[in-house]
Formats: sequence, C-alpha cells, structure tokens
Amino acid sequence: MKVISVEEAKKKLELILKEVENGEEIILKVGNKEFVIYPKIKRKLGTFKDKIKLSEDIYKPLPKKIIEDFHN
Repeated sequence: MKVISVEEAKKKLELILKEVENGEEIILKVGNKEFVIYPKIKRKLGTFKDKIKLSEDIYKPLPKKIIEDFHN
C-alpha cells in the first residue's frame, strides 16, 4: 500500500489513478489525516445462486407488535 501526499497526488494524478485501476491500494495523506483509495472489486454475477434461500413467508406482513416497536 502506497502513502502519498496531496502535493504528490496533484503532480501524478493520472499515474495514481492507473495504479488504483490495476488493483493498488493508495493512502492519500492530507495533513495528519489519511484517506484510503480502494480499487473497485470486480464482482461475478451469480456467485450466490442456489446458495441463499429465502423463507416462504418473506413477503407476508410483519406482526403488528414488531411494526409498533420499530416506530417507537
């Protein structure tokens, strides 16, 4: 993981963005604060197909007691 200052980021922004695009995690340091720039994770469609089951009553209304407790 690379730590860079705002000044360095201003000079090398295009290069830094390419590194993030290629999977590099960057920490941008602004004074004493640090902000992490994570690369976007590519997700595979259908990963959880047939692995997650919903209850048969998923679309039934909640009991009144639960609704009342939620609003209080």
